[in-house]
Amino acid sequence: AEQGGWHSVAPATIGGKPYLVGGGELGACPGAWPKLVDISDESKPVTAGEFRLAMNYPENCPERSATEKATGGIVGDPGTASLHFNDVDDPEDTRLGLFQFMWAGLRIADLRDPANPVEIGYFKPGDACGGHVRYVQETGHIWFSCAASGFYVIELQDNIAARDAAVN
Repeated sequence: AEQGGWHSVAPATIGGKPYLVGGGELGACPGAWPKLVDISDESKPVTAGEFRLAMNYPENCPERSATEKATGGIVGDPGTASLHFNDVDDPEDTRLGLFQFMWAGLRIADLRDPANPVEIGYFKPGDACGGHVRYVQETGHIWFSCAASGFYVIELQDNIAARDAAVN
């Protein structure tokens, strides 16, 4: 059976096909990351792709700390790049994945090729970011928050936004 992740699953429609975007939550390195699951046949979901950062590969993980060992890897140390909420820009016509990777900040990925999601932007304020992300279609603003630094409203740089619009 396919496992697409269980935390903050977001419905998505990519190229007219239905998907679910979800991942695990938190954890020590390699942490958790979003998966894109094709649910065209709901009785046979298929993982179409994944979006990982370099730290989300076991070969890039440092030795586990005493805290990480004591919690069985459920709690990661500060600095761990592990998913904590994921969203999409538009569930009916999905282009962007909006992924809170805790200490690695908000990561924005182009999901139009589900087998090969590509990071197109990020915002990393230096503290842990986690929670739902809102994309405001009318303005292109992205709303999110981080634990210590607070609430942010950001937008993609003009060259990225223009490239995104040109491909649509």
